[in-house]
Amino acid sequence: MADIEETNKGDAALRTEVRAWLDANWDGTLQPDQDKWNLSAATKAWTAKVLDAGWAVPT
Repeated sequence: MADIEETNKGDAALRTEVRAWLDANWDGTLQPDQDKWNLSAATKAWTAKVLDAGWAVPT
């Protein structure tokens, strides 16, 4: 079992990696969709980018 210090190092590395990816890929302009069943082209494009990068999985 990993000790807390090793876990914290892993967590910190993951946070750094995610932040770097977001800095490179997120422009902050995506607006929430009003209809969760009819997603906008922008939401679909962002979701595809996140999935292609391996940061999420469909549920």
